Amino acid sequence: MIHEVMTTEQLAKYLQLDEQTIYRKASIGQIPAVHIGKTLRFKKDVIDSWLRISSLKWTAKKRQNLRGWAKDFAVTKGLEEEDIEKSIHKRRHHK
Repeated sequence: MIHEVMTTEQLAKYLQLDEQTIYRKASIGQIPAVHIGKTLRFKKDVIDSWLRISSLKWTAKKRQNLRGWAKDFAVTKGLEEEDIEKSIHKRRHHK
């Protein structure tokens, strides 16, 4: 049963991580936690939101894949790198 507010042990099971990993990541702010006295508690809705946001972050691999796709796309459309840079610059300065 998943509770609205979870203990470290419950969160570890929920995230399928070691309990010590939960303590370590919470202590350095990598997992959102609330201190109640000397104990840690985790709100399930906050954890779920944190997971959604974290999953959207761009990793080096995702950037590399996107860059590769963009290069292939540019080649198929006959675009030069200079044209792409100009378009990006123009778009950034018109927002």
